Amino acid sequence: MNRIPPIHLPLLVATALCLTSCAPMVPRRVPFNEADFAAYRGPGTATVTGQLVVSTEDGMKEGNGVSVELVPVNAYTGEMVEMELGQGILLSPSVDARFNKYARIVTTDGHGNFTIPAVPAGRYFICGEVDWLPGYATDYKAQWAMERITVAPGQTLHLTLSHNPNHGHFIETTETLR
Repeated sequence: MNRIPPIHLPLLVATALCLTSCAPMVPRRVPFNEADFAAYRGPGTATVTGQLVVSTEDGMKEGNGVSVELVPVNAYTGEMVEMELGQGILLSPSVDARFNKYARIVTTDGHGNFTIPAVPAGRYFICGEVDWLPGYATDYKAQWAMERITVAPGQTLHLTLSHNPNHGHFIETTETLR
């Protein structure tokens, strides 16, 4: 299957929701605040590495050649995760253009493995989507995997980015949403 080039989380979520349903759209409550991203500017000394894999009714599926995105945790991204991934509600506008420089995006290898180098220390949402065609071409399926992680300076964090179908998507937002 041909893959599209990596794109950032809000656009990917918006596209998936628009293609699969008539998702409601609401205005953003949390404005983009560049100061909330200041600690994530530039390269860091940590590395995040792992494998994107989901459990399906057909067995385990690896994220082959798909995007994995790492974004800082703050009120702006918390609203995005809670509303768009958690509730399936699109935000308008989807994302502020300044956000793009803080999203770190890599593409997985043929087995879902990924490495995100030069990560600044901090708290992040990390997510990816595994898609597959279990039967006919019209039988497209996709499943999100997401975790909330904390990265220390100089750390190499190894993780399995997965999804548990018995518990839904991992969504945790502790930020105060205005």
